[in-house]
Parts: sequence; structure tokens; C-alpha cells
Amino acid sequence: MKSKTLLKAHHKMVTIYPGEYHVTNRSEAITTVLGSCISVCLYDGINGVSGMNHFMLPKNTRVDMNENKAEFLEHVAHSNSLRYGVTSMEILINKMISLGGRKRNFTAKIFGGANILPVAGTGVTVGEQNIHFILTFLKAEGIEITNQDIGKKVGRKIIFFTKHNSVYVKPIPITKVKEDLPKTNIPHAGEVVLFD
Repeated sequence: MKSKTLLKAHHKMVTIYPGEYHVTNRSEAITTVLGSCISVCLYDGINGVSGMNHFMLPKNTRVDMNENKAEFLEHVAHSNSLRYGVTSMEILINKMISLGGRKRNFTAKIFGGANILPVAGTGVTVGEQNIHFILTFLKAEGIEITNQDIGKKVGRKIIFFTKHNSVYVKPIPITKVKEDLPKTNIPHAGEVVLFD
């Protein structure tokens, strides 16, 4: 099925930005643009619930919940905590459950994690840290990864078609990631890879 045909079958196109997510039980298309960030497309095919997030870093290293829980909770309440994978994933999962999804039915497709921004003094990139986090998190939660397009030195524009659990991925030069973020252009033939 071509991307234009799939898009016509969906009543709504939703664009998410870093630190955002979208959950639905309807036929929708959710899109974003990724560099070193990660997006997870979660799907419960039995209950018809889907969701996608867009996080920037695995966790906030400024405040450790184990050291001072009150300070951590205060920080989460007054921060852009959805920019962090640990919070973003928990909220995505819980919102899908609140729409009738069952965690035991969830499958995941993961995208992003481009190797572009080095983390000072670590020898790894932000993308590598994000990839390590999401692979570890999904394994710990028992959520099967059915497809992935992660790493490399390339940005990605993705469109998640919730009804079909299909994701179109258009590779984009990493220098164009910020330029393309607000746009919701439909990929042209030959520019995308479909993950079923």
C-alpha cells in the first residue's frame, strides 16, 4: 500500500515534537523527525490501541530519585520530564493502558538514535545512550521489538499509521533534522522503507 493511500485512509495527522507523545484508539497517522532522539511506536493489535513518543535523553541526571525522592518528584512536576526516556515510556505505556490496551499485547518499533552528538568524557554519543536505554527498558518490560531502524549517522522522518501498525521511514541528512521537524510532508516513492 502506498503512503498516499495509507494517509487517505487515516482521518487525522498528528505531529509530535521532542518531549511529546500521542496515544489513540482510532485510525491516525503520527509523525515526527528524529536525530539522536528516539521514538517508540507501541501497538496493541488485540485492543486497537497505539501510541508514539519522542524523547531526547534516557533520564535526567541532575536529580536522582534514589538520593532524594521529594526533590525528584518536585523536579518532575516542574520540568520537561517527557524529554527523558524513562518518564516518556512510563507515561506512554500507562496512557495506552488507560485507553484499554494490555501491556502483555504490546509490541514496539523503535527509530532514531543517530550517532551525532558526543557525550563529554564518555566516548559514546547521545544516540548510543538512547539506544542502550530503550533496548534495556523494553526487555525489562517484556515488550517485544518487532522492527527497528536505529543508530547510523542519519536523521529520520517517520509516519506511524496506527490502524495498520505500519511505519514509513524517510532517511534525511542530519543537518536537515531541525529544518524538517515542523513539516508533515508525505514521503514520495523510492524515499521510504515500510516496516510492517
